[in-house]
Amino acid sequence: MRNKFVTFTLSILFQFGLAAAATADVLVAEEAAILRYNNSGVLQGVFNSGGPTPDGFSAMIRGGNGNVYALSGSSQVYEYDRFTGAYIRTFVDGSTQGFTDIKTMAFGRDGNFYLGTGDVGTVERYDGNTGAFLNTFLAAGAGAASGSQQLSEVMSLAFGTDGMLYVGNDSRRLGEGYSVLRFDATTGSFVDAIVADSANGLYDPNALVFGPDGKLYVSSEGLNRFTDSTIMRFDPATGSYLGNLVSAHSGGLEEPYGFAFGPDGYLYTTSTDTGQILRYDATTGSFFDVFIGLGLADPKAILFDVPEPSGLALAALALVLAGRAGAVRQRRKTSP
Repeated sequence: MRNKFVTFTLSILFQFGLAAAATADVLVAEEAAILRYNNSGVLQGVFNSGGPTPDGFSAMIRGGNGNVYALSGSSQVYEYDRFTGAYIRTFVDGSTQGFTDIKTMAFGRDGNFYLGTGDVGTVERYDGNTGAFLNTFLAAGAGAASGSQQLSEVMSLAFGTDGMLYVGNDSRRLGEGYSVLRFDATTGSFVDAIVADSANGLYDPNALVFGPDGKLYVSSEGLNRFTDSTIMRFDPATGSYLGNLVSAHSGGLEEPYGFAFGPDGYLYTTSTDTGQILRYDATTGSFFDVFIGLGLADPKAILFDVPEPSGLALAALALVLAGRAGAVRQRRKTSP
């Protein structure tokens, strides 16, 4: 009986979870604010409130505590409440360390927070709870001895389930091309390059995302962002290039700065140059629709925001638990 009750309760929670996922709002970080849209692409308002005036949001991620962390300008990371969007604190201020061109950020599987710098070409590590600086995890020049397999300008970060840190890298100031490098996420030791020397048309890898299928997806603007922008796919186990999920300029894509896989089976990406959010089939890569076509200024990042459990959902769960407790009491009264 106890196992049946547990199964029933979990099924109730699962159904609530599915309903929440299906109605997940979409957060879009753009020039002046983080905007909230419903799952039909209708603007619901500005998500963030309070705190310093943003200097153009360029990246946005979710922390282990569920809160939203947004990179303002090129040096400051603000933390906002996951439900209300209220400003909590300036989590990291890279300008205090002299950084003027932070490009990307990620929480590691060790719980710490990592920033990638464009001006210095390093990956910096901070305490994931306090934001206190810990150390330089990857120094400028880390990687192979020469060529594009050497850290120069860190553009994107992603931690894999394979214990690796993946880094999108721009080595043009070294006279080389673009690359995606892998480092041991614990020791920082260089492992290899999944992409080197701008192979397969890689250009400006602004975002690295692991898909629901475990594959690594990489945004690329190509040589001409107006005609060549795409999202590439790689097998992290072998490093093999698996072709482009989203073909060049599909749906009018121009400058896919940030993208995310939605709970509805679609891939959502910024088309930053056109000020749109486009949607594609996450399996086939076929263009589906323009999810947001108006009102965006320089969109850079996307997050899905599952709303706080509704009063109805919590009340229903409370009734289930109360009913179980009542049944237990009744059995005790009637037991010999």
